[in-house]
Amino acid sequence: MFIDWAKRPKDSVFYVPGRYSQEPWLSNAASAWILGQQLQAPAFQRYALSQFVQNCAIVTIGPWAEIEEKAPSQSPLRRFSDHWVAWNSWLCGPGINEYTGLKAAKPRLWSKASAASDPRTLDLDHWYERCGALISRQCSHDPIVRQQEEEYKRLHNRSPPLEWGEEWERAANRRRR
Repeated sequence: MFIDWAKRPKDSVFYVPGRYSQEPWLSNAASAWILGQQLQAPAFQRYALSQFVQNCAIVTIGPWAEIEEKAPSQSPLRRFSDHWVAWNSWLCGPGINEYTGLKAAKPRLWSKASAASDPRTLDLDHWYERCGALISRQCSHDPIVRQQEEEYKRLHNRSPPLEWGEEWERAANRRRR
């Protein structure tokens, strides 16, 4: 996978719901990220993370334990994985599931995860920045937060309304020129 990517480097993929990659990326993106770490290939790691984010929901055997064991705790892959595990553990509720026994599946994180939503929708940069360490969606990497910020700017950065008569005065000044 690395050799193919190195011959023809590709940009990160953007998450699109319902769209999945072909093999070998479908099943091996997390392992490819770990390989990229060993090879010290950050651009390859970024591409592998983007593939993992795109495909993690349908991986037959979840790589969550391997990620928890092999990825450094504050690495982008581990941050995404922890967020995904906490969110899905909250969705599953108590009981045994594929996340049982993982650190991020602890019920103490569920209240934070319940306030969050699908971590795949966050910009890939989120997992590389300080805000990616938190199970929170109050940063500009969240499309909903970004939309709210744009709406706020649109509403609050409007020019003040023209005073009465100012419009006529401008029109008169234009005619004089």
